[in-house]
Amino acid sequence: MADTTHETTNPNTTKKTSLEQVQAFVESKRGKNSANSQEKKEFSQLWLTAARECGLTDGVIDTLANGIFIEGAAPLHTFLVEQPSVGNLEMIRSSRTTRNNNQGSALKLFISLLSFELSQPSSDASVPMIVDVLPTLAKNQEGKIFGILTQAVNKYLIEPIGSAIKKNHAKFPPIPYQAKPELRSVLTPALDEIGMKPKIRPEQRDAVFWLKAWLEGNGAAAEAPKPVAPANQTTEGQIAPETSTAMGVTPSQEAPSAPSIKEVIAALRLIDKELQSAKELSEKLQHQLDQERASSENLRKLLKSSQDEAASLKRKLGDSEQQVNNLSFENDKANDQLQELQASLDEANKMIETLGKSGSRESDEAIRRLTSKLRVDYQDYLDAVEQPMTVDLGENMRFQLESIFRTLKSSGLQL
Repeated sequence: MADTTHETTNPNTTKKTSLEQVQAFVESKRGKNSANSQEKKEFSQLWLTAARECGLTDGVIDTLANGIFIEGAAPLHTFLVEQPSVGNLEMIRSSRTTRNNNQGSALKLFISLLSFELSQPSSDASVPMIVDVLPTLAKNQEGKIFGILTQAVNKYLIEPIGSAIKKNHAKFPPIPYQAKPELRSVLTPALDEIGMKPKIRPEQRDAVFWLKAWLEGNGAAAEAPKPVAPANQTTEGQIAPETSTAMGVTPSQEAPSAPSIKEVIAALRLIDKELQSAKELSEKLQHQLDQERASSENLRKLLKSSQDEAASLKRKLGDSEQQVNNLSFENDKANDQLQELQASLDEANKMIETLGKSGSRESDEAIRRLTSKLRVDYQDYLDAVEQPMTVDLGENMRFQLESIFRTLKSSGLQL
C-alpha cells in the first residue's frame, strides 16, 4: 500500500478557507490606492463568500477594512441587503475594527457604508446606526478630529453620492433628530472645505449641498435633485412641490418662508445663464460700437481732405453718428440689464450665506482656519511619529500630506 501520510500533512496542499483567500487577495493589492473593475468584482465575490460562510466575525470585518481602498464598503452593503437584521448591524458596531479604529480605519469603513445606505438603505435601522457611531469614530484617542476626515469624506462619501445624484438614485432617508448636532459638527467643516474646491465637479457640489441639507433635516433633501433642464426648455428652474414624508414633513405642514437649497441652486443656475447671455450681448454691442466709432473717425478725416465731397460725407457722418447713438443707447440698456442680473446674483449669494449652506471667509478667518486645520494634521503626525512604519500608517500619512497640500492650495498658496 502506498504511503499517503505526506499528502495529507503537507501544508502546501491544504486548501485555504474563504477568509484566508480574501485576506491573501487584499495583501496582494497592498500599496495601491484604487483597483480596476475586475479586481473590485473579484474582491467583492471573495469577501461575500467569506461573510456568508463565517458571518460578520471580527476577521471578516477586519479584512474588509484592510481592503477598503478596493471597493469601499460595497460588499458589506450587499451582504446587509441580503441579510437585513439588527444583529448584523450590532456585529459591525461592536466589531474589533470599530472598537480599535486604528488610524481611522473604521471611520473610512462607516463613511463608505453611509454612502451606499443613503442611496439604498438595507433596513430602517442601518442609517441611524451609522450616524450614531460616526461622530465618535471621527475622533482619535485624544478626542481630536482625524486629519484624514476630509479626504475620507470626499473619496468615500461625496464622490459616490455625487454619482448617485447624477443618476438620480440617491434617496437620503431621514436622520435621527438626536444624532443631528454631533454629526453636523463633524461633517459640516469637511463638507465646507470640499465645496470650496475650485475644480469640484457639478454633481459633487450638488452632493455637498444635499448632504448639508440632509444634515439640517431639510425636507427638500428627501429626494435626489433632478438635473436642470436645458435653457431652451420651459421647465428650467421650476421646482416640483414636495409631497414626500420621508424626512418627517407631511403635506399639511406649512412650508417654510425661506427657499430651499434646491430652489436656490436652480435660481443661481438660471441667473448665471442669463448673466452669460447678457455679457455676450454687451461684448457684441461694444464691438459694433467700436467699429462704428472707427468708421466715424475715418469719415471725419475724409471730410477735411475733400471739400468736393463735403456734403456727402456730412450726410454719412450724420448717419454714422446716429448709429453710434443708437448703439450707445442699446449698450447702456445692456449694461443696465447686466447690473440688474449681477445684483440678483449677489442677492442669491447672500441668501445662501443666510441659509448657512456656503459662504465666503474673511481673510483673518481663513488664516485662523488654515492654522486650525494644520494643527490637527500636525497633531496626527505627532501621534504617529513614534509608531513603527506600516503600510496602513504610510497610506494614512500620504492622505495627511494630500490634505495639507490641498488645504494650502485652497487658502491661496501657490506650490
